Amino acid sequence: MPRHALTLLVLTLIASALASACAPAHAVERRNIYTVAPAAATLVVQNRSREPIYRVQLSPSASSSWGADQLGADVLQVGQQLTLRGIAPGHWDLRVIDRSGHVKEWRLEAFYAGGTYTADIGPSGWASL
Repeated sequence: MPRHALTLLVLTLIASALASACAPAHAVERRNIYTVAPAAATLVVQNRSREPIYRVQLSPSASSSWGADQLGADVLQVGQQLTLRGIAPGHWDLRVIDRSGHVKEWRLEAFYAGGTYTADIGPSGWASL
C-alpha cells in the first residue's frame, strides 16, 4: 500500500474514533422501531423526573398489550432524552417506569405524519404499579 494511502487510512480511523468519543453522553437514540411509513413521526422522551427511567414502552392504542421496552439494557438517566423515530402515523399509548416502579401512562396520543412530539417526564403525576 502506498505511504500516502496508509496515512489517509490512519487519519480517517483517528477522525472516526474522535467523532464517536465526542458524541453527546446525554442522549439515547433508537431508530426505526416500527414500520417506517413515509414521513413517519418522531417521539422525544425527556427525563426531567427525580429518578432514572428503566422502561419506555410504546404500542398502538388498539393493542391489548404493551410494546417492547425501547430502552433495552439502557437506562434513561435524569436529564437524558430518548429519541424514537419511524413511528407510523396513528394513535399510540406510551408508558414509562422509573427505578422505584412508579409508572406514567399516556393513552390515545395522536401521531401525525412528519410530526415530532415530546413527552416531558417530570417529577409529579406518578402512580404505583
